Amino acid sequence: MLVKPLHVAASLALGLGTGAATAQDTATAEPTALAADQVIDALDDATLRALLTQLSASVTPLDEEATTLRIAFPNGVIAIARRMACTGQEECKGLMLTAYLPVPDEVPAKRAEEVRRRSNLESLVATVVVNQLGEHVVKTYVILDGGITVENLAIWIGLFSESARAYQEKLYVSAP
Repeated sequence: MLVKPLHVAASLALGLGTGAATAQDTATAEPTALAADQVIDALDDATLRALLTQLSASVTPLDEEATTLRIAFPNGVIAIARRMACTGQEECKGLMLTAYLPVPDEVPAKRAEEVRRRSNLESLVATVVVNQLGEHVVKTYVILDGGITVENLAIWIGLFSESARAYQEKLYVSAP
């Protein structure tokens, strides 16, 4: 099941040099031409937006510094991306991706917990926690210290999106 998203993310990552901004992007982010094998050890706004644009995701900033973005992936997943461990606006050494999924009333709490537990055992890309509001939060953290290739970062983001979509499907189809 993860073979297709991996292939799609990898092929999208290879074409990163063309990145055009989406209509929802603000003027603060200029698309950055990136080579798939380029190693990055810090993440700035323009690089993150270029990666997300190449994954066909739409992006909306949620703060003035653009360290927090709302992402709408083409598979229907809505997520939040936060650049973390920053020294200034442009030197962020980590990326936190989260998707918040409210549990439908018709899904019994015991069943929702079983879906969460099983997902945490099976997923290598993301973990699921329950927040104070009872939402299931699918999350992953990418560390850039030491460097990561553009292609690997694009693959990781694509796999997160697919993991969140698969989790959402399991959780929402669990209703009796």
